[in-house]
Amino acid sequence: MKFSFAILAAAVMAVQASALPAADAEKMDKPPAIQPVQAAAAQLESHPVRCPKALPVEFLRSYHAANTDHFYTTDVNEMNTAATTYGYNREGNAGRVYTGKTRETTPLFRVYSDYWKDHFYTTNPQERDSYVWKYKYTDEGVAGHVFRSRVCGSIPLYRLYHTGVIDHFYTTNAAEVGTAQALGYYNEGIVGFGVEVE
Repeated sequence: MKFSFAILAAAVMAVQASALPAADAEKMDKPPAIQPVQAAAAQLESHPVRCPKALPVEFLRSYHAANTDHFYTTDVNEMNTAATTYGYNREGNAGRVYTGKTRETTPLFRVYSDYWKDHFYTTNPQERDSYVWKYKYTDEGVAGHVFRSRVCGSIPLYRLYHTGVIDHFYTTNAAEVGTAQALGYYNEGIVGFGVEVE
């Protein structure tokens, strides 16, 4: 689970040095950095917790250096297409998630902006809709399912955002959170809870 910080740092500096022309920047609202998100029910539910019988799968991660975009999927074929056709470099995974909904999980929605070259993931349907309607992202459906609270041995899935290069970064690794923050990413908090890779 290696994050290409050297590549990202070079890309961040290059993008910051060559900002969009004013005319292009005015065409589309830039997604803002927001206050830390809260998982869809941060407290334990009132019913007893039943850990899913289904096994979680890797939440595969890749990075496109030229577009400064992180991409995540549970689908190996989709990841292969992103790497071979669209120029994404595989970076292992960001933990494990479920491919189907269970009583304890919630959908992790994926949207994409072709304008900003940014994938965005959220468990909040209103936040997803805001990105689709206000920032003109395309709804790409559900990327996986995560826990709403810290149950069944789950760990936080953190969301970070870099306003300079318009990139959302997700990880279950606390050390990566610190490294990304040192590169200018803003920690937006916990988007949900995934399962650690063994």
